[in-house]
Amino acid sequence: MKIRAATAHDLPAICDIHTRSWRIAYAGMLPDDFLGAPLEAWMADAWADVPTGEVLLLVAETSDIVGFACVRCDHPDGPLLDNLHVAQAAQGQGVGLALMQEAVKHLADMGKTGMWLEVLSGNISARRFYARLGGVEGSVFRDAVAGHPVPGHRVVWDGFEKILSAGQKS
Repeated sequence: MKIRAATAHDLPAICDIHTRSWRIAYAGMLPDDFLGAPLEAWMADAWADVPTGEVLLLVAETSDIVGFACVRCDHPDGPLLDNLHVAQAAQGQGVGLALMQEAVKHLADMGKTGMWLEVLSGNISARRFYARLGGVEGSVFRDAVAGHPVPGHRVVWDGFEKILSAGQKS
């Protein structure tokens, strides 16, 4: 598996992984009618262009793109891991961890010492993953995804040591 900076050529695969991931992870949390054609249109708009500003967009690829991470490095609250999604067929193979590790290496090279994200309360597998990597989860808060109210949590890392050491044999 190779982790590299995404290009405009990768956007259709990123859009597809993002859409499929939401349909699986957010089933029952977001309205079913939104997870159909409206989600496809929303994602197509979101991934029409490579994000601008101080954004780190990485892809994981084998023979195809199997995951991506997007970090908004210039967020006023510090680097925001805005997206981390892995194709269902590639889950459990270390893709998410590899993307996280590469992202925090870039952040450390930029002089950043932490990052944060928001995760839906009902996304238990993601919450467990972030906890294993040392993310500290805050209290539940009311969030909105594409205008739909959902409970969420902020997860914060004040350092990258646990992410970088994850997966290493002792």
